[in-house]
Amino acid sequence: MKTTTKTKGLAWLLSLMMLVALMPGLAFAEGEQPDGITFTASVDGVNLDVGTAIENGYKGGYPETTVDLYSLTIPIGTEAVDLQFHRGDSAANCLAYNYAGTGGDPVVAGAYLSGSVDDTTIGVQQYRAAIDSDSVDYNTGSAIPADGFFDYIQVQNLYNTDWSGGELFYAITFRYDVFNAFIKGQAISKITKTEKGFTPYNIYDPTTWEPMAGEPVPLYMVTVPEGTESVELEFPEESLAYNYTADGKTWLAGEYENGGKTGKKTVTVELDANGDGEMDCIQVQTPYDDSKSSTVQYAITFDGVELDKPAPTEVTEEDAGNILHNIAATYAHNGAAGQDQAPWITADMMAYEKAFPASENKLSEDQKQAMVDES
Repeated sequence: MKTTTKTKGLAWLLSLMMLVALMPGLAFAEGEQPDGITFTASVDGVNLDVGTAIENGYKGGYPETTVDLYSLTIPIGTEAVDLQFHRGDSAANCLAYNYAGTGGDPVVAGAYLSGSVDDTTIGVQQYRAAIDSDSVDYNTGSAIPADGFFDYIQVQNLYNTDWSGGELFYAITFRYDVFNAFIKGQAISKITKTEKGFTPYNIYDPTTWEPMAGEPVPLYMVTVPEGTESVELEFPEESLAYNYTADGKTWLAGEYENGGKTGKKTVTVELDANGDGEMDCIQVQTPYDDSKSSTVQYAITFDGVELDKPAPTEVTEEDAGNILHNIAATYAHNGAAGQDQAPWITADMMAYEKAFPASENKLSEDQKQAMVDES
C-alpha cells in the first residue's frame, strides 16, 4: 500500500508526541501544564498527612483566583516543610512561592515574601517552604524579618516565555499539632516549648484544702505583636483553659458550664486578666470527669508585649480587712460546692478561718460536708 504525504505527516506527528511524552522537561517548557498537580509533604524525612483541602479557602494569583487551601499539621518547632510535586506517579514541574495572608474566609493573599525560581518556564519539582519566611525590601535591598504568622504557599502553573500562564492551582499553609493561637484570624507561628516549664498547683491537702504542687508540665511561649491584649486559642479536643499567675498558684480567670465537665475547642484568653501588669499563664487541662478529676496537660504564656503596670494604690490595713471580710461573707452565704473553682474557694475559706477565728463568715459544717461529698 502506498503511503500518502498526509499519512506520512500524521505518522511523524504521532512520533513527535510520543517523544515529547517521554521528556517531561520539554512537555512543560512553555507552561502548557494541565491541572492534576498533587503534592506530598515531609518534615525531616517524616511524611505529613496532606488531608482534605478547604474548598475555595484562598484567594490570590494574577488574575486573582479563588482556589482550595490545604492546611498541614506540623510539630511545634518546625521551621520548614519539604514539598514534592507530582502528576500521578511521576514528578511534575510547577512554581511555588511564599506569600503573606490575611485572616478571613477565604484567606486573601498579601505580599510576596520569598521563592526564587531560576526559570519560570521550567519551574521546580520540589520546594523547601519556610513556615514563616523572611523577605526583602526591594526598594532598599534590606531584609524584612518574618512577621510571626504562618505563610501561605502558592502553587502555580508555569509561565510561558511571553509571561502568560502562571495560573494558581491551590495554596498550602500550616497549623501546629498541640494547639494554635490566632490574632484576628491569623495563625501565630512563633511558639517555643520548654519541657517541665510550669508547675500546676492542682492537688489539694485533704485536711486543709491547701493546694500542693503537681507534676511539672510543658510550657509554651507564644510571641505576639506589641499591643496585643487577647489571643484566640484553638485545641484539637475540647479543653479547659484557665488564667493563672506565673507561679501556677492563683487562679485569675476562666469559667465553664457544667462545673468544668464541658470544655471548648476555641476560647479567647486575655494576656493579663487581672490587669496587674504581669503576664498570665494559661493552664490547659482536660474537662472534669464525674469524680472531679482533670489532667493538666500544659501551660501557655506570651512574649513580645510590654504590659502596662497599674498605678500603685495605697490600701490601708482597714481597707484590706474589709475586702477580705466581704469576700468571705459572700462565700459563707453561697457555699463552695457546685462552683467551678470550688477547691480554691474552700482552700481560701479554710485559710480565712485560721486567720480570723472570731469571724462569723465561715463555711457551715453542712457546706463543708457538701464539698467533701462532691469531691
